[in-house]
Amino acid sequence: MSAAPQPQREPAEPAPHASDSAPVDPAAFAQMDAAGRLAHLRGLLAAAAAVNPAVDDWRRRNAPEAEPTPIAAPRAPAAPAKTKPAASTPRRVAKTLLGLALVAAVGYEPLQRMAQTTSVEAIVNARVITLRSPIEGEVQAGAVGREAGAALAPGDLLFRVVDKRADRSQVDELSRQLEQARDERPRLAARLESARALLADLSDQARAFGAARIRQLEARHDALTADAAAAHARTLDAVATLERANRLVAQGAGTTVQASLANRDADVAAQNEIAARGLIVVNDVELEAARRNVFVSDSYNDRPTSAQRADDLRQQIVDFEQALDESDRRVARLAQDLADEQARYAQLSAADVVAPARGSVWETLTAPGEQVRRGQELMRVLDCGGALVTATVGESVYDRLRVGSPAHFQPRDGGGDLAASVVSLTGASTTPANFAIEPSAMARGAYHVTVSVPGLIGGQNCDVGRTGRVVFDGAQASLIDALRPALW
Repeated sequence: MSAAPQPQREPAEPAPHASDSAPVDPAAFAQMDAAGRLAHLRGLLAAAAAVNPAVDDWRRRNAPEAEPTPIAAPRAPAAPAKTKPAASTPRRVAKTLLGLALVAAVGYEPLQRMAQTTSVEAIVNARVITLRSPIEGEVQAGAVGREAGAALAPGDLLFRVVDKRADRSQVDELSRQLEQARDERPRLAARLESARALLADLSDQARAFGAARIRQLEARHDALTADAAAAHARTLDAVATLERANRLVAQGAGTTVQASLANRDADVAAQNEIAARGLIVVNDVELEAARRNVFVSDSYNDRPTSAQRADDLRQQIVDFEQALDESDRRVARLAQDLADEQARYAQLSAADVVAPARGSVWETLTAPGEQVRRGQELMRVLDCGGALVTATVGESVYDRLRVGSPAHFQPRDGGGDLAASVVSLTGASTTPANFAIEPSAMARGAYHVTVSVPGLIGGQNCDVGRTGRVVFDGAQASLIDALRPALW
């Protein structure tokens, strides 16, 4: 008897794969921690590998070489699966790709932030300029407000320090000397003009005397020439008389005495003619000298009295001119000394304390009416022309930074990222003490980094105290390098 035929069991339908389920909600994925997101990504990759062998091949090619290849366990013979419609495979692939795209869109930014190198703490800071009193005196109020936070522009008058007891004795002494020098100059100028006028008169007299003397000598020359001619005539007459007397003596008609007297008269006449011609030579010598403004006479004066006085006046005029020039130089020198002393007295008697740069009042240390000494601190001002960000970082991040490394500052109160660059690396050493907020006041992190943020310069109060974080672009790790150990 044959056995009854057993009913044939249909093979069980395989359980739906994780990829067939609906993609995870983006909000729920964003609330996951890092471990949950990595687990979810691994599940999606495994599901994609089960559907598409190319994904599994890509995963194995990009897996780290040091990872051992797992040994696949022998599979038990499975019951013949129920054939599914061919249309389910494309639908599953589409759902998988859609889920991967959604995960990539929602999880890329958090994963990128995980790979970024950021600061532990960052705060907007600025350098503090301490204004001190340049002189000793009483403080007077300026034109702008002095309350903390008041905006300042370069050159704004903050205080005016006045010293009513400043010594001005040197100013008074120089003023007196300058007045004396200025009063003395007109007197010297008057004496110089008087000497010049007298010199002109004496010069005219000397010229008139010279011309008259020359005319006189010329007239004397003519007279002496006439006297010489008369002497020559008398000589000729005496010679003729002597010859006649000699003839008479020789004829016996004359006496010897008459001949002797005629000889004497001839000799005298000859000597008189010689003397007359000598006087002409002497006169000619005087005439030639007079024509050269040299006067030769029996008084042994080669120049007339007017010419001698003119010479004296010329020397006096030279002395007056030198004295006048010296007076002008002295007046100019005293005027310059007085101006310098007045400027020095102005600096000692009153001084303006102005804002050195664009910024704001950080702290006021005095009040109008207070007596201050030289060098005493009056006010501290924020220099908003060079706003900075002070950040603390870990040791590993600090070792990768360099001066000039690019960075971005992200304020915690919102707003876009601001471009920055590293300007100082102090590490654990002593930081500058002229910051509004000293880096040592930051609680976390011992390695300090100062970052320049040009985008903060536009503010009037520098936003000192505004917190945020600094992202160092040069030290940012690659996203794939950060995810590869976790994915495989």
